[in-house]
Amino acid sequence: MTTVTVGELAQCLRQPGEDLTAAADRLRNWTKEGLIRAIGEKHPGTGRKRRYSAAAALDAVLLQVLADVIGMPAVKAAFAIAPKEFKHELEKARGFFSEDPSGLWRLVIGRGSSSEKWSAGAVKLDDIPKHVRRFGADTHHHVIVNVKPLFERLSKQLREAGTNG
Repeated sequence: MTTVTVGELAQCLRQPGEDLTAAADRLRNWTKEGLIRAIGEKHPGTGRKRRYSAAAALDAVLLQVLADVIGMPAVKAAFAIAPKEFKHELEKARGFFSEDPSGLWRLVIGRGSSSEKWSAGAVKLDDIPKHVRRFGADTHHHVIVNVKPLFERLSKQLREAGTNG
């Protein structure tokens, strides 16, 4: 099983011009808050690195995308309000993107006028209008994200980590 360290994953998540330490701290915070899971011991100790599975790395990429497009407080709110539903939709999205490298899928995130109404899912390009209509008038905005370039960058990072680790 290919795994990556906090530093390797932070390198992939780092924004242009951002300090690597800030990206690593963000990743550690997401782990502490339970938004993503490290494998192995919770506190591996001095000299031992916390590691993440490929699935957790993809979740981190999705979290970064969500934080970029809707803001981290909104992501935390979505996870707090409907944690099972939101995580389930993100897991489905991860599966679609992993299994179909065609680039025809987009992550679509919607939010209704009440902060309790969220939607997230992987949608084929041709199905986006139908997906948006399905949520009706209460969902007042949608964000459509092409995560393929991010996943490609992450895949490259995971391959390099597998060769180096």
